[in-house]
Amino acid sequence: MSHLKIVLRFFVAIFFLQASVYAQVCPAPSINAQAGTGASTTICSGQCVNLTATVVPPPNSTTSYSVGAVS
Repeated sequence: MSHLKIVLRFFVAIFFLQASVYAQVCPAPSINAQAGTGASTTICSGQCVNLTATVVPPPNSTTSYSVGAVS
């Protein structure tokens, strides 16, 4: 095998090993409900849970837009 092929394989191996070092696992955290329940209440310990939310628009938000030529 030529010297160039060995060097090329070395750098390709380093590239893929470096990419795997920065990979992160996705942990399964516990989910705590504190708003309106008083003390911390664990509702999910490492399992899936369905969460619901209510959209609240921020104050002074833009609700309409207009498009025009700049003169």
